[in-house]
Amino acid sequence: YFERGIELAIEKDGMRVLPVDISDLFAVEVDFAEDLERANAHVTDSEA
Repeated sequence: YFERGIELAIEKDGMRVLPVDISDLFAVEVDFAEDLERANAHVTDSEA
């Protein structure tokens, strides 16, 4: 659903989207509980 919202914003509102290199940053797509656990563990470790 998120991608469709972006597509509509580009098509109907003229929103411009530019790529950003995040290859040196932590990123995780959260689809399942295990993904969220991994993301939370990273944030918790980063705060220590």
